Amino acid sequence: MAEASLYLGPNEEPVLPGYFLVRATKDGWIMQKGDWGLVRQNDPDYWWSLTPVEDPLHGLTDEQIDARGEVATDELFDNAVRELGMALDGRTPRMLAATSDYPRFSDAVRLNEAVTKAGYDSKEHGGLEYWLCHYLAVFLKTAKEIPDETPESTTS
Repeated sequence: MAEASLYLGPNEEPVLPGYFLVRATKDGWIMQKGDWGLVRQNDPDYWWSLTPVEDPLHGLTDEQIDARGEVATDELFDNAVRELGMALDGRTPRMLAATSDYPRFSDAVRLNEAVTKAGYDSKEHGGLEYWLCHYLAVFLKTAKEIPDETPESTTS
């Protein structure tokens, strides 16, 4: 994996049970500088380039959403959700180029277990990529960045 900063919650907890959120600080074989990733061990199970964005419709009633008219969502959120969804499906161009086995079925099962423990309910929240994008954005508001301090990253 590329050198990366680690993001932990206010109580030093990972972003999801069993998953850490990282951001590449240098280009690597899989991740490029600025990419985000969900990592269980060393290499990311999922990675994408756009920073997660809060859902502008989160917490609104159907009536409040309807009152917004055609501008019910925003482009930043839509783009972040689209890219995160492609990463979850293993369909980003760099994921396809890097390997043919991302994501593995076992990765999807583990991620589903983790997001369920974190509060995701497909019946209540709908598409996972929408929930996860918002969840990650909210997490980042209070997360503590732990910079990579490997010898290579401190000498350049």
